[in-house]
Amino acid sequence: MLGLPAAKRAYGSFDQTVLGESNSTLLAKPTTLSGRKTTKTIRVAGIPGSLSVKSDTQGLIRAATQLRIDGLVVDPIDITKLPMINVDDDHVLPPEVVAFMKQVYVADAILFAAPEYNNSVTPITKNAIDWLSMMPQTLAGKTAAIISTEWDLGGARVQYHLRQIGVRLDLHFINKPEVPVSTSRRATPSKV
Repeated sequence: MLGLPAAKRAYGSFDQTVLGESNSTLLAKPTTLSGRKTTKTIRVAGIPGSLSVKSDTQGLIRAATQLRIDGLVVDPIDITKLPMINVDDDHVLPPEVVAFMKQVYVADAILFAAPEYNNSVTPITKNAIDWLSMMPQTLAGKTAAIISTEWDLGGARVQYHLRQIGVRLDLHFINKPEVPVSTSRRATPSKV
């Protein structure tokens, strides 16, 4: 798991990223309800880039769900059951994909917790994005933020690749602050 300094860094940066952007379309706007002034709750879909429940990115999403910020709720999204996309299949979407699309569609914003594999996004992250691209309205115009992990550079390269992918999908990534989290361990292959 991540150490306390990395978690604190992720908390502060996420808070500043989502709520501190003065030009963001996500700022909670007061509304009137029965004569009382209320604030709209911003729902953020937290998408981890790893299947492992013990991964750093799953831990970052869990940490984000624990944030206690008025007007902000992070909903963890389970992508472990998504099948690999195959556009040759019939045009009927699998039920787990439909449920995933609905969760992202109703969210106001997206938080990607993305590990860097081989200088890019993980296959599970790309698969989730590819499924969402089948219904462009699930992502179009949404604000997105990235927390990346990697053992040496904190996942800086995956951030740039996600931003490139987001252009085609009309995702609006928050540019600053970038939140790379260097992990203290390097993955070692198992013995064969």
